[in-house]
Amino acid sequence: MNRSELQDAIDRHGEDLSAWPLADRDRALEFLAREPESRSLFQDAAALRTALRDQLVIRAPAGLADRIVRAALGSNPAPTSETSRA
Repeated sequence: MNRSELQDAIDRHGEDLSAWPLADRDRALEFLAREPESRSLFQDAAALRTALRDQLVIRAPAGLADRIVRAALGSNPAPTSETSRA
């Protein structure tokens, strides 16, 4: 593994090494033993995740779930191939 592969793995799996697939984790740990300064990639990813989490508060509009349920209960199901032949 090299630095760019480590960055790619962090992008795919996140900054928590314990959540990584075992093979990727082992390769990352071997690389980090050789290049300990690359640990900063994990710190950067954690900082980015925290910044995004703190900035992105997305809330559904009030009553959205009720409108979806009402629409689903009031709509006719789409015809299936079996019902359209009848």
